[in-house]
Amino acid sequence: MSPDSRLLARVGVSLLLVSFVNGFLIHALALPRLALSAHLVGLLGAVFLIALAALWPALTQTPRMSRVGAVLAVYGFGGGWLVYFVAAAAHAGGMSPMASGQARGAPALESIVGLGMLTIAIALGACCGIVLRAAREPAQAPRHWKTLVLMYFNPESTSSVATRAPGPKRRPT
Repeated sequence: MSPDSRLLARVGVSLLLVSFVNGFLIHALALPRLALSAHLVGLLGAVFLIALAALWPALTQTPRMSRVGAVLAVYGFGGGWLVYFVAAAAHAGGMSPMASGQARGAPALESIVGLGMLTIAIALGACCGIVLRAAREPAQAPRHWKTLVLMYFNPESTSSVATRAPGPKRRPT
């Protein structure tokens, strides 16, 4: 397991546990519906992080892009839970009127929550782009049609078949 995959798994399980605790605190916070949203965002983020940890070794990417993608995923899903939880606890629900009703917090706090939600959306979009780019199949050399036919009818025998294009026919001398 790569270090980035391990990071995704650890943060995913930690976020799952924190979201469980958040579920018990829903009615104790200032905005219960926003606290429920934080709970659900945390649970879904944890599931996605654990799934990404399982998928990560199969992706074709450089170590640097692997680290960037893992950090963006951790920031996006973990930060998403944190922003919603802070908004629910601090009575700052201006960015999510469906979950908070008419509740509004201090203008500075509302700005911080709004900026957090914006940066999280950008981070998750970039993470999705990195994962989609890394999920492409690696470029392969073109194969001769005879090789492809043999692979189709007998997949085990492909190791003995030459993959280069045939040259001009030679006559025996």
